[in-house]
Amino acid sequence: MAGFRGFWALVTGKGEQSIYRRILRAALWGSSFTFVSICSMLVLQNVMIDRGEKLAAHVGDSLETAVEDELKRNLTEITFLKAQYTARLLRGCAINAEFLANKMTDILQNKNEHLPKNLPVANYEEIPSHVPYVYYNPELMSKGIPDAIRREVGYASSVGDDATRITLRYYGSVCIGSKNGYMVRMDLDKDDDAVSVLCREPMRSTYNHLERDWYRLTKEANRRVYTAPYIGSNGKPCVSVCVPYYDEDGFAGVVALDIDTGYIDERIRRADVDGTGFTFLLGNNGEVILSPVEEGVFAENMDADLRKAGTGTLAETAERMTRGQRVLPGVCASRGYRLERRLRD
Repeated sequence: MAGFRGFWALVTGKGEQSIYRRILRAALWGSSFTFVSICSMLVLQNVMIDRGEKLAAHVGDSLETAVEDELKRNLTEITFLKAQYTARLLRGCAINAEFLANKMTDILQNKNEHLPKNLPVANYEEIPSHVPYVYYNPELMSKGIPDAIRREVGYASSVGDDATRITLRYYGSVCIGSKNGYMVRMDLDKDDDAVSVLCREPMRSTYNHLERDWYRLTKEANRRVYTAPYIGSNGKPCVSVCVPYYDEDGFAGVVALDIDTGYIDERIRRADVDGTGFTFLLGNNGEVILSPVEEGVFAENMDADLRKAGTGTLAETAERMTRGQRVLPGVCASRGYRLERRLRD
């Protein structure tokens, strides 16, 4: 204690200051300032850390929100482009079908301006894929083919050259079915060595296009029709775009282009690069007509109506899709394109 008192007196004492007293006072004041500075720096550091954490959290939340919003916009844009692609693909098919229908109308109404042609007949011989041919319905075969129909078939066969010019890899077949019981047809199997469908039994002796939905629906509507997906004569799922054609008496038959739905599915799947989502197509009646999902409400089901789904969000989304409206981002990034147009275009 005595030592401390002496030290304190040396520091605080009055009178003439020795050199030792000056040095000691400077050292003590400097230490005190350093101590205060260190305390201040620690306080500031804690404040900065606290504020930094709050700022980082705010920036993180803002960044997450911005990324989520951008992701929604990108998903919406990608899905819209998929729908646009599908719509343009189907419109392109419709243009080709209308071209063939117009050509058939011109042939039947102006026979003298066209040269007849002989095509192979599927009822009698095997015909390779990608080759146009003629097929006679069993009922017509059983009654005998009148000469007038044989002459008409000769003229109609000239459309085969036009059919070969418009074939695309997503067509399953090109069918031109006459009201008189014959067809001009070309099958487009991916296997070059394949035999045309109607050359094979039991199709060869049983197929009648007059009883098929694509023919009947188009005849009833008397306009272009997109069918709902169905299993085609080649055993594969397809969608048909159908257009009527006419002779001098009126309705004469239907041109139908079968579109491979597997090709459409493959094309629209390519944008699902992250594997976290999927794209499906919805028909006019809320049915899922094309989907990569095999189970659940989004599986292909022609009998189910998503507009009547149990969850309100899904039902509302399906309703907007069937109307051709864009769905709200964040609910379901999708836009429906109506494939089935039986009574309206």
